[in-house]
Amino acid sequence: MIDKVRCINPFYTMEINLDSQMTPCCEYWCNVRLGRFMDGTVEEAWNNSHYQALRKAMRPGEDPTYFCREHICPYYQSGKWYDLEENALNLPPELVEEIRNGKTGLSTGPLLVKVGSDYRCNYNCIMCDGKNFIKSQRVESVKVMERLGPYLPKLPHLILLSSGELFANKDLLDFLGNLDREIHRGLNIYIMTNASMITEKRWQKLKGLNVKSVMVSIDAATRESYEAIRINGKWDNLQERLKFLQSLRLSNTVPQWSVNMTVMRKNSSEVAAFAYMAQDLKTDLVLFTWINSYTPELIHENFDWLTLKKIVDQLQDPIFHEEWVLGGDLKGWRSYYDEYQSNLAGRALPGETVERVRFRVCSQIMERQYESLLGDKPTRNLLEVWLDRLHRLDELSIDGRLMAYEWLRRLFLSAEYQSKKSRDKEFVESLYRIILQRNPLDHEISYWAQEAQNRLRPNILFEFLRSDEFWERSALAFRSGITDRKMNLVASMFLAIHPEFRDLPELVPYLQKLQNGSDLRKIIHELMMREFAATGNIQNPEQIQSLFKIMFLRFPTAAEEKAYLQTSMTPDYLIQRLMSTREFQSRLEYAVSESASPYPQDDSPVKFS
Repeated sequence: MIDKVRCINPFYTMEINLDSQMTPCCEYWCNVRLGRFMDGTVEEAWNNSHYQALRKAMRPGEDPTYFCREHICPYYQSGKWYDLEENALNLPPELVEEIRNGKTGLSTGPLLVKVGSDYRCNYNCIMCDGKNFIKSQRVESVKVMERLGPYLPKLPHLILLSSGELFANKDLLDFLGNLDREIHRGLNIYIMTNASMITEKRWQKLKGLNVKSVMVSIDAATRESYEAIRINGKWDNLQERLKFLQSLRLSNTVPQWSVNMTVMRKNSSEVAAFAYMAQDLKTDLVLFTWINSYTPELIHENFDWLTLKKIVDQLQDPIFHEEWVLGGDLKGWRSYYDEYQSNLAGRALPGETVERVRFRVCSQIMERQYESLLGDKPTRNLLEVWLDRLHRLDELSIDGRLMAYEWLRRLFLSAEYQSKKSRDKEFVESLYRIILQRNPLDHEISYWAQEAQNRLRPNILFEFLRSDEFWERSALAFRSGITDRKMNLVASMFLAIHPEFRDLPELVPYLQKLQNGSDLRKIIHELMMREFAATGNIQNPEQIQSLFKIMFLRFPTAAEEKAYLQTSMTPDYLIQRLMSTREFQSRLEYAVSESASPYPQDDSPVKFS
């Protein structure tokens, strides 16, 4: 006898998505689809072999991960089981009995149907997959509703999903408008909408139906974020539509209305503000969900700890103690953040120091980067050498991300990688995947692949290693010590001169001079002259390239190299000349600015468009 199941959805819910493919819940929580709804009757679809296999996987002792994305599904992540005895009153008795007896073919049909198979919409939101689906793949929601037709009078709950926009879909509105109100009086309808096209005239199509709730997806608390996320959306128009919905609620035409935010990087600073906006609108509920697709805006899938912390900090606001504020999905992010902190910062295994935990995690990151780029695992000795370098940076209070910078630079410039002779597109994809820890968008690949035809690959590599996205990604794992801009400028130049780290103790006197108030320009000049004073006049390309790498974190262009080689110059003269350039002056200005720097780099990070 079964007394609990992992999740009740496969016994209760049918969601009909693109091409009428079925899932038991949000399609982004699922690894597989359960067949096409349009291939049979409602009863045949509900009890097909896929649905029955999924129900079997929900039992104790079974593994549901073939079907379920356990790292995303909130039910799986919660670790809680659905207790049949506790919830018996919420389900039909015959359904409870069938589940307890282990039946996977159910005599009861779905109690909740979600229809999201039509992606027609007046918006072009940045995170929506609908715009990528070709017309031939769509099964219009009206066709799905017609197939559901005979079952609708006995269906308790129907949700019209936000895959498209209901009020932009005249066919679906007409279908609903023509439903017999008497026959369908037991059908409770829940609407998800962007609200931009709700008018009195369109609302009349739904008059007489049991519209139990309207949920408006807004996804922002400010005009700027709203119009940047919901392309074609206008903030002022939204405010007018929200007033109309508020009037429906006040007249009890709609028993409940709510607003929803899909939390992503772009709106992550507005989570608490969104809850207060909902409070001003007098909504019954405010809901928060995490973004499931559109890679650039993903948070925990992109290991974006800084954004995650920003959200977790906002959850401390007293408004999240209100029962009508359903931040449950976000509150689960507290556990994600704690897990990240545990992995990256300091919950040690028995007998393991915090420092060793950090080194272990850095080692795992570096091993994954090495294997992804070169196709083989690094030796244990190689990793130990680099982790020792990280320890030595710690001792000097230098930001550890400089070590991550050097590590990745070496990987991409290594003979092993050069021997692969990767194509430009493959090179760009590797930069995004390994340095920025995400997949590039099509326009990003096109842009940088074109750049790679006209620029040296090392220069493109340097731009990625200077980007704000890279420094944010490596923040918690590699960052340590302080982020004094002057100190990191001197340290990064020293590391460019002494790439093997073995001479790090010789950096100490320069850092001490900084702390004692010596002029930064004089310290840098002394550092450079110590390296190049004995070389004689500068007269070969290798020397010019070396100076540019140290002083500008890039290689010279062909024109620059030619210009500096036209006249033989002493090291002192050339160093002074390079230090007087606008490019190096901007680095100095950034280094001596008073505000604290979140970056170990000595100049402001590159921002990719």
